[in-house]
Amino acid sequence: NSSSTDPRARKKAKFPGIQNSSNLCWLNSLAQTLHRTREFRRLVLDFDGPQDNIMAFFAELFSQLRKDSSHIVNLKHLVASVPDRFLSGKHEDAEEQLGLLFQELEKISPVIVAPFAISSRITHKCSACPWMLLNDFTEYNVKLKFDQTKPTLKEVLAEEALEKFVPDSQCPKCNRAKYLQYSWEPSNYIIFHLATPNKLIKYPLVLDLNSMDTANDCYFQDVVHMKKRLQSAYMKGRKVFTLYSVIMHYGNANQGHYVAFIKYDGAWSKYDDERVTPIKLQDMFKSRVPCTPYLILYRRYVPRL
Repeated sequence: NSSSTDPRARKKAKFPGIQNSSNLCWLNSLAQTLHRTREFRRLVLDFDGPQDNIMAFFAELFSQLRKDSSHIVNLKHLVASVPDRFLSGKHEDAEEQLGLLFQELEKISPVIVAPFAISSRITHKCSACPWMLLNDFTEYNVKLKFDQTKPTLKEVLAEEALEKFVPDSQCPKCNRAKYLQYSWEPSNYIIFHLATPNKLIKYPLVLDLNSMDTANDCYFQDVVHMKKRLQSAYMKGRKVFTLYSVIMHYGNANQGHYVAFIKYDGAWSKYDDERVTPIKLQDMFKSRVPCTPYLILYRRYVPRL
């Protein structure tokens, strides 16, 4: 978790950075992504409830991140509103910490995290009789496991939707084999958590959940004519989402560094603590240190009026 205060990097920055303090690169990457999530930012800044909790942290942080690019946010005087369990000083798992942050925010106001809510269902079925059991729950990310035979997001999601045999499990009615099927319905945003990170995996710029017919399998391709395709899909009532943030992990499971790549106002930037620099997607993996995408974020496409 090293950081730099190189003034040359700051001059190139379009947006303010956040100083890395006590191994909080995971928080910096998540905070920059959440700040660039318009709906979440609006809900935080418009919140009129008690300001003596983690909401106070996000409200003040977001206010400072609206300043000019020469500004570097110092977290030291802000973390007083953050529960101690988020400030261990150790290298933390960004996905686990994001889940805990959402739990804290949900206690304050479920409306704040509603844009990220995913309505999930596990359906248990019998192979022989009509028995069925539905298990409905809410989660805030979709965990994905990739292998070499299914290297694209489209293929993995199609595999996740299939009925699967449940070993050593029997129907309570007829004692025959049991199957289960996992399905989910997103709100306005989707957070994909890569349980098995692999930088060779391909993610689409545009994700159509109705047909899984992605506009591009790899997000390093140009998006010429994409706007017309998006508008056409939207007018047909399709569930179309666009890629807007990739939180990358550098290093290994025991130590490393988080960096966010975020698309805002049509351009991508790299948010590496204090350093915020413009970047092209094809340059995302150019690093001397091993790096892999860890959290991939999409937002529902809605045409701007």
